[in-house]
Amino acid sequence: GGASGVVLRYPLESGKPDRFVGRMSKPGAFEPGSDNEGLNNPCGIDCDAQGRVYVADSFNNRVQVFSPEGKYLKTIPVGRPREICIHRKTGAIYLQHQGEVQGRSVDRLTKFKSFDDPTEDFHADNIAAASMALDSTTAKPRIWVGGGVNKSKNVDDPYGDHTGTSIVIWEEDGRTFKKIVDFDAEMKALGGENYIGRWSNDVADHVNCDPVREQLYYKAYRGNPWIFDLKTGRKIASLNIGGSFNDIAFDKRGYMHVHLDPGFGAPGVIRLDPSQASTYKDMWGEKKGVLAYKEVPYDYGLELNVGGIRYLGAMPVRDQPGAKYFQDGVGVDMKGNVAEQCNIYFVPKMEEEGWSVADSGRAMRDKLGQGSGPSRYPEFMRRIEQQRKNGEDVYSIKRLPGIPLAGATIWTFHANGELNQEAAAITAKYMVGTQVDEDGFLYFGTSNGKMVDGQPFLAGRGSNLGTNGIFDSANKTPATYSYIKAKPNNVRWIMKNAAVPIEPPPARPAELISWGPFGHPESPIWAEGVEWIYAGYSPGVAAGCTCPASRAHLDWFKRSYIPEAYRYSIGIVDTAGNLVMHVGRYGNLDDALQMKPGSQDIALTLPRFIGGTDNYLAFDDWGERLVVLKLNYHAEETAGIPAQ
Repeated sequence: GGASGVVLRYPLESGKPDRFVGRMSKPGAFEPGSDNEGLNNPCGIDCDAQGRVYVADSFNNRVQVFSPEGKYLKTIPVGRPREICIHRKTGAIYLQHQGEVQGRSVDRLTKFKSFDDPTEDFHADNIAAASMALDSTTAKPRIWVGGGVNKSKNVDDPYGDHTGTSIVIWEEDGRTFKKIVDFDAEMKALGGENYIGRWSNDVADHVNCDPVREQLYYKAYRGNPWIFDLKTGRKIASLNIGGSFNDIAFDKRGYMHVHLDPGFGAPGVIRLDPSQASTYKDMWGEKKGVLAYKEVPYDYGLELNVGGIRYLGAMPVRDQPGAKYFQDGVGVDMKGNVAEQCNIYFVPKMEEEGWSVADSGRAMRDKLGQGSGPSRYPEFMRRIEQQRKNGEDVYSIKRLPGIPLAGATIWTFHANGELNQEAAAITAKYMVGTQVDEDGFLYFGTSNGKMVDGQPFLAGRGSNLGTNGIFDSANKTPATYSYIKAKPNNVRWIMKNAAVPIEPPPARPAELISWGPFGHPESPIWAEGVEWIYAGYSPGVAAGCTCPASRAHLDWFKRSYIPEAYRYSIGIVDTAGNLVMHVGRYGNLDDALQMKPGSQDIALTLPRFIGGTDNYLAFDDWGERLVVLKLNYHAEETAGIPAQ
């Protein structure tokens, strides 16, 4: 979010951090400087065996060395330093920085001799990564690197550039570095023809299944999803949907319903037919291995032009792009009826009320004292004003006592694209996926925790590894989401801290709790119109940015499959809200690779996106692998259908 000029020191067990070096007039107010008391965008940091602290002071083109007490000791001049590691035995300094070859900048890894003699020993070019670690225990020093570097910002960015390397291990060999392990190369060999490149582990890793053709679509979010055969695991092709989109869902006729991204064009939902597939063509010709599907316009759809792509019958929706732009789900029942998740941020004459929800990530970073960059609020208001000038009716939630005026809603539509229920559900800040069954009941994840016996689920059961107590009081009660089955309409959250207060609040105990800054339980919520609430939906972000995503799955038997990261499992729940079983136990990637076809011992780390059919259950595990489970039934029965 911008350059800072300070290094903080955290106590090991408890207490607040304090300033170690650099200038900070007050918490969060950093003052970059270039003298020996100041810093400007410190990137990397490490300590040697004597406790000296080495700081890669990037924008000042130097490494600053300080005593354990924070006293300035020495400057090592070097261009744009980033990651730094100190050998615990020899004191050698290993530094990623910007070098120069024939007047051109180049990424460089340099070994400097020591604190006493900080001259170059040797260097190797074209080694750059967001993370670096040094193994000081091996006979020859080994450097572990991974993650991409955002060159436009000249800062380490392990989340923003997934084209960077995975883990690579370099071993010092004479006066150079020798590559001895390359995780990408190993995975490419292991994946064979199914290899699809780097996995992102971000909001894009959606898993959706076509129950008619029993195919899996991976990464159906703002890009070309990969298509796999569920039975064999064979990669079939990739799909060019056209335009930017956020979610897909399938009905019994085999149609694909696509939720378009309102931040990159006009909002809408389109319908495609996979049975009318062709090879994708662009201005340069056909693209081998890439498919395109023909649109099946909704009867009540409208013509839509998004980035030069013309849709004949898109379902008109009211999605409003906040700071993140994208929406958070679309669900379709077997008949093709649609439940569309729609974020509403516009609150007339109370615009900041809506924007506080739309840009909650930036607001949280401001509270943490972090640089958050420029606000998108002016851009948001320009969009609203332009829509009004164009004669559009910009939707806002009706003001009623206790009702949240901004955040997640669900709108339902008939299979022909005709509106069924406007704002069938209004559920405050954030929703993670939405589904609908043939009876019109709604299923969705909410960012609010379930209350159990007057306390948030898992109250007092949190801890921090490596300590005897709670390092951060917010971790005392782990923040989890809730999975909900609700009525087809009039689903409303009643908020104690709503902009329009409700007096008196409902007399019954609150069903949900919102999470405040840093993950502390905040405000009670009374959930109107719900059938049942299942606790422990996770992972989830307690507060701040609403970009992190996950998805549960609802099958045609109305069973729900819910990610439960807090216990390393997937919960299977029937339509009455009863737990059928938990699937999975903790296991890392090595454990997962030991699993054999047919095994019922399912090792997983972090299931987030879940899909399936009547015969298969599929999920991504922390963006590292796709897992497909075969559903076996204890009993099966075939019933005849009488002639009409």
